[in-house]
Amino acid sequence: STLSEKLKKTVPLPDADVRAIIESHELRIIKKAACQQDCLGLTEQEILDFHKTASFDVANSSPRQHPNPRYVMRGKIRNTDYQITYIIGENRTRISDISPNACNCGD
Repeated sequence: STLSEKLKKTVPLPDADVRAIIESHELRIIKKAACQQDCLGLTEQEILDFHKTASFDVANSSPRQHPNPRYVMRGKIRNTDYQITYIIGENRTRISDISPNACNCGD
């Protein structure tokens, strides 16, 4: 900053704000994530509710990506750690990836 010699950094969005962004549109599970869901034995409801208790992963997210920001949330389903990627579109929020997995679902 020209006004100060202090270090300035961006403050990440709070988890509640990211949840509101994810819920701002209808949630859809795209083909790759649906394949991963089946492979991992997870229910659709578990996937759709995941973000409600998960934490925002700032390092792996691209909230400023244009036109479709990506948000990664980390949490647990049935005591197993997962991270799910959400792509925010104009009309819907797409669940695009469930990790980690050893599924052969393609990209």
